[in-house]
Amino acid sequence: MRLDNIRIKRWTDLADAFLKQYKFNLEIAPDRTSLIIMEKGTQESVRAYAQRWRDQVINVQPPLIKMEMVTLFANTFRAPY
Repeated sequence: MRLDNIRIKRWTDLADAFLKQYKFNLEIAPDRTSLIIMEKGTQESVRAYAQRWRDQVINVQPPLIKMEMVTLFANTFRAPY
């Protein structure tokens, strides 16, 4: 919100300022809630979705036990109410 007009002259300057400000969002480790809200894309295969989901699981702290992992993954396929 308080961008310096002298420093922001091009779109790339604005993008760099934005990324610098909100970089911490990229570094936040996923948690159980973020796994629960993940959805399979309409053009995404189940295999690709499962791989993307597993890539997130390895970063969850504290680590998931196998049964919890299976339950959370299965619940991402529930039909919306």
